[in-house]
Amino acid sequence: MLNDELIEFVFNQYDDIKRAIVAKRLDPGGAVKTGGNGSGHSLVSDTTAIRAIRNACELNRVYVEYWTFTNNKRTCHGRVISRPEAWIMVVDTVREHYKGVPKGEIITRKYDLKEDFHKTCKAMNISKTAYYMMCKDILHFAELCAVGYGVLSPFSNMRKGLK
Repeated sequence: MLNDELIEFVFNQYDDIKRAIVAKRLDPGGAVKTGGNGSGHSLVSDTTAIRAIRNACELNRVYVEYWTFTNNKRTCHGRVISRPEAWIMVVDTVREHYKGVPKGEIITRKYDLKEDFHKTCKAMNISKTAYYMMCKDILHFAELCAVGYGVLSPFSNMRKGLK
C-alpha cells in the first residue's frame, strides 16, 4: 500500500482506530503469568502488575473493521494497523498544525463530515485545483509527521529501480 493510501485510511478511520485501541486495552485476554520455565526470569502471576505493564506499553497493532458501499451493497472489511497510537498522534499533529487555516477546514470537511470536494469547493469558494493541491500538501505533511513518529520509513514510497 502506498503511503498516501495508508494515511488517507488512517484519517478516514480515525474514530474506529481510537475505538479499537480502547477495546484492545480493555481486553482481558493474554497471559496472566510471565517468566519461569527456564526463561531466565522468575515466575510472576500478579494479574494487576501484568495488566499495568501491558497498558504502559505501546500497542503493536489493532484490527480495524470498516464498511464500504459499492453498487448499493454494504460490505465489511478489516485491516491491521501497526503502531496505532503513533498513527493517532500523527493525525492529531496534522490537525493541530492546520487548525484555523483553510487546510484545517478541508481536513474537517473531508474526513469528519465526509463531504465530497464539490460541496467543499463551493462552501470555501475555492477551485478544484486549489482543493487538490491543499489535500496534497496535507498528505505530504502527514507523511513527514509519520516518518518523524517512526511509523513510516522515509524510503517506503520509492519506486523500484529509481535511484
